[in-house]
Amino acid sequence: MPALVWASVIAFLSLTSSSNLPKLNWEFFTPDKVGHFTVYAILNMALIWAFIPTRSEKRHTHYLYATISASAFGVLMEYLQFYLTPDRQFEYPDMVANVLGALLGLAVMRRF
Repeated sequence: MPALVWASVIAFLSLTSSSNLPKLNWEFFTPDKVGHFTVYAILNMALIWAFIPTRSEKRHTHYLYATISASAFGVLMEYLQFYLTPDRQFEYPDMVANVLGALLGLAVMRRF
């Protein structure tokens, strides 16, 4: 359930008009990329946590599927916001931030 709720939040933010989102002007750090990175790390952790198998030998496969799912969802959201939200843009750097965030979530879950 947490993974579905978080994916819904991501979809809402991805498909909401950018004029309705708060504007942040930071010169050094791009808050947009940090946001992408963070929300997809959380999504992947929620996916891993939601579907952790009880048998430890299956965990590596499960981690892989969860990370691929979170990354694919990030790519899908970029395409959908381009086609469904007129003032949003398709950006490859956002996709990279989404995938890197999913990998961070994987690293955190494997560590703990």
